Parts: sequence; C-alpha cells; structure tokens
Amino acid sequence: MITIRTLKPEDMKGLMSLVAEAGFPARSAEGWRWALFGNPDQGEIAPGLVAERDRRMLAVIGLQTRSFMVNGKPERAINGHTFIASHDGRGAGFALARRALATEGISAVYSLNNNAMAGRLHKKLGLTAWLGQGGRARLEWPVHSVTMAAGVALTRAARKEAIYDWFARREWFARAPRSLERFLPASGPVCALHPDEASDAERLNEFNETASHAHRAAPVRRADVYAWQMADPDAPGRIALLGLPGRNGLDGLMQLAITKPNTFEPADLEIIDLDVRPGADQARVVPELIKAALAVTRRARLSRLRLPFSDRFEPICFQGTGLRFTRMQSHDIAHAAFADPDGTLARYWVPTGFEGDLFFALRLVPPSAHAQRMEALQSPRDGMSVGKQVPNA
Repeated sequence: MITIRTLKPEDMKGLMSLVAEAGFPARSAEGWRWALFGNPDQGEIAPGLVAERDRRMLAVIGLQTRSFMVNGKPERAINGHTFIASHDGRGAGFALARRALATEGISAVYSLNNNAMAGRLHKKLGLTAWLGQGGRARLEWPVHSVTMAAGVALTRAARKEAIYDWFARREWFARAPRSLERFLPASGPVCALHPDEASDAERLNEFNETASHAHRAAPVRRADVYAWQMADPDAPGRIALLGLPGRNGLDGLMQLAITKPNTFEPADLEIIDLDVRPGADQARVVPELIKAALAVTRRARLSRLRLPFSDRFEPICFQGTGLRFTRMQSHDIAHAAFADPDGTLARYWVPTGFEGDLFFALRLVPPSAHAQRMEALQSPRDGMSVGKQVPNA
C-alpha cells in the first residue's frame, strides 16, 4: 500500500537515490537541505511530499512556497519542482501531484522550468500553459560564438540516442568558471548587489515595496529571499544580482546564474530575474542591464547570454544590445493550476524566473579535473569507499 507524507530532512538519502536514478543534476545532501528547507517564505506548507511503500521512497515532489502581492494584498502560491518517481512507483507520482494540487490556502500551483515530458504530464494533471506561445520565447546573445556554435553542433548530433550516450561519457568544454564574483562590474552605471548587506538589503526591499504594490500581481522580492537563493552551498558565487541605481532607488534589477546545460554544451549565463521599477523607462533600463550582463559573460568567457520569458518586453527594450536571436522553444516551459482561473493572478502575473526553481535547478558547472583530484586527496582514508557525484546531462 502506498502512503503519502511530508518530506523531512532525514529523507536525504532516499531523495538522492531517486535523483540519481532519474538522471537529475547531482547535488550534495547539504545542497538539497538548502534548496528544500531554507526557504524564508515556506511557512507551514510542507516543503515537499513523499510517496512510499514499506518505508521505501517511491516518488517525491518539492513544493516551494512563494509570496505574491495581488491587488495590493498578500497571497501565496506553490512552485512545484523535483517531481520524480522510481521505476516501480507507478501511480505514486500522480497521487503526489494530486495531493499537492489540493493544498489549502494557496492561489496556484505552478512550474516554470518544464521539459517536454514534464509539460505533457502537467497537462494530464489539469495544469495549463497559461502564457501561450509568448511563454516559449527566449532571447540569446552569442558572446563567444565559436564555442557556442560547437556546442550547438554537438547538441544537434546528440539527438541520436547512441551518439548522446557517447557524448555523455565525458564533460566537454570543461574549463568554465563556477563563480561570477571576480567578473562583476566594479564601476559604471550598473552595480553588483549583496542582499545580505544592510545597505543593499534596504535598496532591494524598497524596490520590492514599490514594484509589488504598483502591479496588479507580482512576486515578493525581499532581500532575504534573494540572499537565500544566492547561498547555494554546492556553488558559492554562481548567482549574482545586479542593480541600476536611479534618483529614487533602484530603477532595475537583474539576477544571473551560470549554468552548463549538459555534458556537451559550453557553459552560459542565464538571466533568471529581470524587472524594472514602475514608472522608469524600460527602453533605457533594460539595455543598461543587458549590456552589463554581456560584459560579465565576456569576462567569464561564457558562450552566450540567455533571457527566458523575453516576450514580456517590447523589442525596443533590446535595441543597442548587439546581435541576438529569438528562439521559440518547441514545448511549453510554464504550467499552472490557479484556484481562480479568471482571477487577477492568472490574468496579470508575468513570470521572470525568479518565482521558479531556476536558482537551483539549472545544471551546475562541474568541478574541474584539478578540483576533483584535490577533493580525492582530501577525502578521509579510513578504509571506507567515498562516493563521488557524477554530473548528469
């Protein structure tokens, strides 16, 4: 008999076994505890659900609570992530999803980071791709075009299963930084922000207060939420926050993350949040932030800069930012089930990625061969085997 219960910190071993079985990107137990149990907005809502039989974990789903301001009043929604079922857990995944959808006191259950298979599953569960075709659009700026082109060629070749398996045996384009810290702007109109510092936290909270009350529906971007998202124990410095100061505070915010999409593509820089102060000129603010992100991409020698959900900005907002391509993904990446399908949240919320799981679910840049050798040398030599994490595509 299958039983469903709340995910607990002591479930790490079973969770990591499921993650490895499913081929999800590897994380340490400490990294999973941070992602699942560190959320300052979680409140009393379970951080995840587990389906088990005879005390063996069959399936899991992560549930991160996110705060929103809707018509000037606080509401909560759930970002579903890390939805995994074992090979012998048939039916357990659907049972977990239905239980998650029945969570009381929330305005929506959603996911902003779906592959094609997950998207089909979500539709079967009753979630909709409410953003339409616009939700599939993303912009890409090629920076180191040679490595980018080589990665694209390898990705196309890897569509054949046998070639994919061969490519996945090793890590291609392995020389990539794991931290953005030394590549961030030290001068100029755009500055790096540190949400755990009092002065920057004050600026971020003021921006959040202004933005969340000006929009019909908007996520709450408090400094402590940014600080949590940037505290990944598996990849310190992987995420950066940039701001464009103005007369009355920050005119714009941008959050960046390094990711290496798979074993055979080069690492790139993903814009996982981008917002403009209400009343500020988007056609002025957005290009300034994009140009600063492109400079970071060049200095870090990353292949390209990518912006998901790019359709929320008018084309004029990207003028002067250089060569770029609009990509329409072949599947929907954002799905949601709203408590009120015709309500304000469903009609006016325009996601940026901040509200999703991109801050931890994007594949990490794996350690270099040198770092792995140093780790092996520093491992305890007590006669017991020490397991290694192997990056997954």
